Amino acid sequence: MDQNKFTSKEQIDLLQKMIVRTDGFHNYANTKSTIILTFIAAIIAAICTNINKALTYLESSDIDHVIVIFKILAFISIVLLCIALKIVLQTVIPFTEKSNTKNIYSFIDISAYYNSESNYINSFKSETEEEFINSLAALQYNLSTGLIKKYEKHKSAIEIMSYSLSLIFIDILIMFLA
Repeated sequence: MDQNKFTSKEQIDLLQKMIVRTDGFHNYANTKSTIILTFIAAIIAAICTNINKALTYLESSDIDHVIVIFKILAFISIVLLCIALKIVLQTVIPFTEKSNTKNIYSFIDISAYYNSESNYINSFKSETEEEFINSLAALQYNLSTGLIKKYEKHKSAIEIMSYSLSLIFIDILIMFLA
C-alpha cells in the first residue's frame, strides 16, 4: 500500500470531521446573518424614528437645497439598507441544492435521487466503501459551496451597509453644518 494515501477508514473519518466542521461554520454563518439583519433593522428604525426631527431642524435653517440633498441621501441610504436586507435574508434560506452525483448521506440528495424509501434502503445496503466515501466527499463539497455562497452574500450586504452608513454620516454632517 502507498504510504502517502489515506486508508478508507482514514478517509471516512477525515470526511466526517470536515463535514462536522463545515456544518459548524454554517451555524456560525446563520448567527452572523441574524446579527447583520438585526443591525440593518436597527439602522432603518433609527432613520425612520429621527428623520422628521432632522427635517424639522433643517427646515428652520431655510436652506432649501440642503434639505433636498439631505432627503436624497436619506432615501438612498434606506434603499441601500433594503437591498442589504434582501441579500442577508437570502442567507437565512436553507441551502437545498442537490449534489451532482447520487448521494446516500445527504438528506437533500436522498429526496432528490431516490423515488421511494425502499429504493433508498436498497441503495444504502448495497453501497460499497468507495461509494460511501464518494457520498461523503460530495456532501462536503455541496456544504462548502453553500457556505461560500452565504459568506459572499454577507460580504456584499456588509459592503452595501457601509455605503449606506457613509451617506448617513454625510447627512449628520449636513445637520451640524446647516
